[in-house]
Amino acid sequence: MLDVILCISTSIYIIWGRRVFLQRSGLPFLYAALIFASFIDVLPNSIKNQENLSFSTFWTVLTMTIFTDILQCIIHVCTHAKLLGSIVYNSHLVHHETKTPNIETAFRTGIIDAFIQLIIPLYLTILCVKPDRIACVLFGTFYSNWLIYLHTNTHIYTPLKYIFIT
Repeated sequence: MLDVILCISTSIYIIWGRRVFLQRSGLPFLYAALIFASFIDVLPNSIKNQENLSFSTFWTVLTMTIFTDILQCIIHVCTHAKLLGSIVYNSHLVHHETKTPNIETAFRTGIIDAFIQLIIPLYLTILCVKPDRIACVLFGTFYSNWLIYLHTNTHIYTPLKYIFIT
């Protein structure tokens, strides 16, 4: 999983700068969870395959994006409705400390919120979709930057901003 982490980190640093990495949780917690899951071997065997880039990789990344976005949206709505309890809600409030979204707020969360809204949807997506390693690298790189973009106050028009809701 180090290749996934390296690609995510490099792309975020090049596009957004180092401020994204200086958070209490979020990316560091995600990286630790990926390494731990890989170490205890709870990821599907498909992740160990490094298939060649193909057209099916595009569909795998698209499926992972849609599946993860839907899961994160449902969990986010449930968190705001306090359906997951006050502990999860209070952990999520860290994410909303800033009233104006910026690049630092995308992955700024409490540890419990990071686990519930980031780690669980990603893990379920990986278990259900069973992507190969290249699809994981591409998805991780795209989706992490997408989450940062959604939380910025840039006003760059893109129709995709209205498709993905998290």
